[in-house]
Amino acid sequence: MLSPMRSGTILVVVLVACALIAIAGFAFIGRSNASLRTGAWNRDHLILRLLAESAAEELFVRAQEGANDATDRTYAALRAGAAKKDAPPVLLPWLKPDTLVADAKALSTGAKIEVLPPAAGAFVQVLNVVRMSPDPSERMGILRVDVALTMGGRLNVVERVRVEHAFKIARTGPPRLPPLPGPTGTAALVIGTSERATLPNFVPADQVAGPPVYAPCAKDGCTRADGAYRSLSTMLSSATPEGLARVPAAAAPPIAVSTGLYAPATMSQRAHYVTTSADQLYRFLIARRKQSLPVHGVIHNQGKDPLAIAFSTPFAGNCVISSAGRIDVGDVKLADPRVDSLTLVSPSRVLVQGRSVEASLVCSGPGSEGVVFRQRAQVLGPVISAVFPKGAGLSVGELSQCQIGANPYLDCLPGAPSGGPGFAPYYAVFSPNPILVEHARE
Repeated sequence: MLSPMRSGTILVVVLVACALIAIAGFAFIGRSNASLRTGAWNRDHLILRLLAESAAEELFVRAQEGANDATDRTYAALRAGAAKKDAPPVLLPWLKPDTLVADAKALSTGAKIEVLPPAAGAFVQVLNVVRMSPDPSERMGILRVDVALTMGGRLNVVERVRVEHAFKIARTGPPRLPPLPGPTGTAALVIGTSERATLPNFVPADQVAGPPVYAPCAKDGCTRADGAYRSLSTMLSSATPEGLARVPAAAAPPIAVSTGLYAPATMSQRAHYVTTSADQLYRFLIARRKQSLPVHGVIHNQGKDPLAIAFSTPFAGNCVISSAGRIDVGDVKLADPRVDSLTLVSPSRVLVQGRSVEASLVCSGPGSEGVVFRQRAQVLGPVISAVFPKGAGLSVGELSQCQIGANPYLDCLPGAPSGGPGFAPYYAVFSPNPILVEHARE
């Protein structure tokens, strides 16, 4: 039999042990509840984060779709405002995460998911827009998308996502020419430097080279779908306005600036896509055309190996293909000359090997051979050449029968046929991957 003192001691020990067990139990329960709350908080944030990222991607895609649609407000917004880095952002309030709102309602079972109003006044905005060339219509900037979601309930959580993509808007047609004297105000052929050997009527006897000259587009060039081709012999032998004419003094500097934008160094800055070899450029073109996708944008190839361009099927898109080396061009047919265009640029030589080339040719660099014909051909230009086109393996008679016209639907032709869908000479391309992704939790 235990003594009263010993019995009391055991009782105290039991009570203390029970108290410690109770304290530990309550602490464990508290920690479990905290873990459950943290897990729920993380779960809710993860759900909101995925929804917000999806909404940001939806808004980015919609901005891309409208960026090159002249009837869309996004098209005008990207091209509006001063191209200054410190200019205020341009808001695009019509771009809203409509799909996200519907998804949020469908998912709002226990807790209500809501899209918070954008703090900037719009979910999408354009900022840091700067000019990237002397052409005021060419610019680059950043498209920013901000989305914030909240989930009500026992825990009020907020998830914010910011995504930014860079973009460039560049001219995807031939150099913009100023209005020139002639029946249509434009040219089928522009020669940067005239040579006395081939153009004695334009070069004084005491000079080796004279000022730029041009051949006006034919009188009916803006009413015929083929651009009213004119032979080189007609350009040389006919009087103005049928034949070659001097470029007016006031028009010479703008032509020099426009053609200067197509120099290799400038093309590297303006290009939407840059390749390092001919093979890389071929793979890009083949991948697009295999999927029956139009080829839009400015592509500059930094490789100096000869670049061979020819298409067995009609070409669709608005595209400038530039190369640091020479370009050999075969047959090219546009899918629809009213909306499609192809411009080929080389600083050294453009060799015409095809019989029919529906592409603008630009070869006006210093020391350039200009445009050279390998066979008798038709070129639906305009053609801008450093010197008067020459022949390679052609007789004088064959060269004189080569013909050059001007696509009547290009924007440089003010009298283009009416009723066509129109030609968009400036194209916007966005970086495929974001340049910034930020997440914030509250």
